[in-house]
Order: sequence, then C-alpha cells, then structure tokens
Amino acid sequence: MLDVATGAAVPGAKGGVAVGGLPLATLLERVHEDDRAAVEQALSRAFADGQFEAEFREITPAGGARRVSASGEVEFDGQNRPRRIRVIARKANEGHTAAEGFRSLFESAPLAIMLVNREGRITLANDLVAAIFNRSRASLEGSLLETLVPERHRHDHAALRSAFASRTTTLMGSGRELFGLRGDGSEVPIEVGLKQVEFADGVYTLATVTDISARKKAEAEATQQLDELAHLSRVTMIGELSGSLAHELNQPLAAILSNAQAAQRILTNDPTDTKDLQDILADIVDDDRRAGEVIRRMRTLLKKGHIDHTPVEINTLVTDVLRLIRSDMIHRGVEIGAELMPDIPSISADPIQLQQVMVNLIFNACDAMEGRDPPRDVRVRTLETPEGAIRVSVEDDGPGIPPHMLQRIFEPFETTKPQGMGLGLAVCRSILDAHGGRIWAENAVGGGARVSFEISRPGSRT
Repeated sequence: MLDVATGAAVPGAKGGVAVGGLPLATLLERVHEDDRAAVEQALSRAFADGQFEAEFREITPAGGARRVSASGEVEFDGQNRPRRIRVIARKANEGHTAAEGFRSLFESAPLAIMLVNREGRITLANDLVAAIFNRSRASLEGSLLETLVPERHRHDHAALRSAFASRTTTLMGSGRELFGLRGDGSEVPIEVGLKQVEFADGVYTLATVTDISARKKAEAEATQQLDELAHLSRVTMIGELSGSLAHELNQPLAAILSNAQAAQRILTNDPTDTKDLQDILADIVDDDRRAGEVIRRMRTLLKKGHIDHTPVEINTLVTDVLRLIRSDMIHRGVEIGAELMPDIPSISADPIQLQQVMVNLIFNACDAMEGRDPPRDVRVRTLETPEGAIRVSVEDDGPGIPPHMLQRIFEPFETTKPQGMGLGLAVCRSILDAHGGRIWAENAVGGGARVSFEISRPGSRT
C-alpha cells in the first residue's frame, strides 16, 4: 500500500490498496523503473482528491516497454481511507519517442524491421532482422546501417540512402541486386523496403528486410530447366539439320580432296610448277575454313549450359543462320530472302538461343508451306522500332494460322503440325521472356503467317 502522509511505497502489503482488483505493488512492478516515482506521486495526489491521472511506460511480458495513459477514481471507506482505485489504461498516442512507440510493434511484427535515424544509425531492430544478418540485436542497435553492407557496395549504398531520404515510400535498390553482410562474413541476397515515419523526436526511416535466398535459388533452378529444355530442343534441331550439315561439309571436303590429288599429280609430273601449287594450296585453305565454319556453327548450336548475354549484331546473326540452313532450304524447295535494315544497333542477348529461335521460326514457316506448289517463299526482316526495340520477323506463303490458335501456339504441346510435339514455339517464348522480350504471331495481309519477336535495347523507351 502507499503511506499517504509520506508517499513511501510499501509493496506487497496484504489487504492494501488494489488497482482493478490487483494489489498496488503489482501495478508498480509493471511500471518502468524510470517512471515509478512519478506514478507514486500521482497516486499520492489521487488519495488526497480522489482522481488519478498518469502517463508512464509499462513493461510488456516480452520485456519491452509501451507508453500508456492511465486515469481513474479512488474509492474510500467509511473512515475516508483509500480502499480501491479503478484505473482505465489506454495506449498513449502523442509525445512518445520513436523507440518507445515502436518497441512493442517490433517485438510482435511478422516482418524483419529496422528503424533508422537521419544519420543512418539503427535505433531499433527486431529478432527477425537479427536472424537474417546473423547478429545480436545489441550489436545492431546503435550501429551504422552501412556495417550491414558488403565492403564493395558501401559507397554506393550511402549514396542510395541519401537519395531516398526525400521520399516517403520506395523499394531500395530497384533494378539491382542487394546483399547483406552477415555476422560470420557471408552474404545474403535481400530486398529492402523503405518508408519515412515521423515522431515527436524527429523523422526516421522504417526499413523492412526480406531474405530472398529461396527466391534466388528457385530462379536459378528455373533458369537451369530452361537451359536444359532449350538444349534438348537444339539437339532435336540438329537432327533435322543433319542432311543440310552433311551437304555443307561434303562440298568443301570434296574440294579439298580434289585439290590435294591435283597437287600430288603436279608434284609427280612437274615439281617446279610452284604457281599452280600455290593456287591449289590457297583453295585448300579456303575450303578448310568453310568446313571449319560449318562445324563451328553446329557446335555452337549444340553447346550446353547458360551463357552470359553479350553484344549481338542481329543482322550478322540472321546471316549466320541463313548460311547454316542454306542447303536445307534448297532441299525443301524454299526460296528464302532477307530484308535487313542497315546500321541496326546491337542488343545484349545470348546469341546461341537467338539462333535457336531463328532456326525454329524458319523451319515452322517451311513446314507451313509443305505440299504447296512452288514458289514457296520465306522472308526474314529486321528493323529498329521507333521505341528503340530490335524486331525480327519471319513470314511465309502458307495458309496462315487459324485465328483461335494465334495465341495458343506458344503454349507447350499446342501445335498445328500433324507430327509436331508443340515444344518449339514454347521454348522460343521462354527464351524471349528470359531476354525481357516478346514474341507474337499474326496472319499477313494477302495470305501466309508472320511470327515476330522484339528485344529492347538498354535505355530504349519500351
């Protein structure tokens, strides 16, 4: 109970003044030690005039503190002695500091949250943040935010934090990868959301941190699956090209053999005829290069594994593809022409996968004209759109695509071919998606079908 005359606390006294059915000592134990004296003084005034009002920090079961505003009335017995005080406590809404107002929220929030002041120093961090960075909360609170950033990114991070200081809500590092530095020196991929909040003691940044390791792993597995499927599709494609490739190789190899035999005859009949020998050797070198180029293109298509994007000249890529399939087009009785816009800027892409897309689209165009009387024409066009994207189109003279199939042909196992499996265009779409591009089909005016794809250049408006 409380000795009204002296104001001294007498905790634990049986039968003493109760608050809401609790002994007074129990109430005082819940009050933050720095606020306990003020609450005792408020109680002393209440025992004199019957009205209790106080604002103080209450200790939560989790060990944190929350600021509450309490008010109530004192009941007196027949001898005008305080017998009971009934108190209503509400969460205080104004005048509290950031640390006091958010401590309870941080403890129970299902997200990893930090509160950072204007100087970039962490004032609060919950247990989920500590788990992500493999550090204790004590080591986090009070430290600079940059200590959680790998050394190689700290300079950029300070600039990013300054740039976001004037915004209210944003996703930090949008368009780039962010990494956090864990306590053991390892790194963890993260996303950081930022929101400014204002309290009585200043403006703070509320940062939510998400560990995206699982997402990164899933993305890597999806990329690997796409690479495996694309490689399988290329192997199948090489099977279809085998006759064309054999013809392309037989021509230079036969020429090399013929020239070598001629050189042998010259050496036997007239060893001094060096001029003819030089011409023959030059032809052998040229034919060897032709054969080597065919093998190089074939090995490129067969290459397995993920390849980093490199600058690609789209016109050069189209020309290489047309050379690769030239004999196959002759065998099919198809005339293939190219209309290539000059001086098209390069794009960042995987050249092997784009070659695969091109070969697939051209073969599909040829298949669409199967059984039709000549002429059978395929046209390949390249252009740069007004928005800065690079577009490639393949057009045929076939019967066109049924309207209900224009969108469905890019779905797995959807095909208009009697013997088709419906994977080629699905793989093409996956490749274009991975390049940030798009692919679509349409029926051309006057007959035939046109399949086009676009890839945006860095800095374009698309």
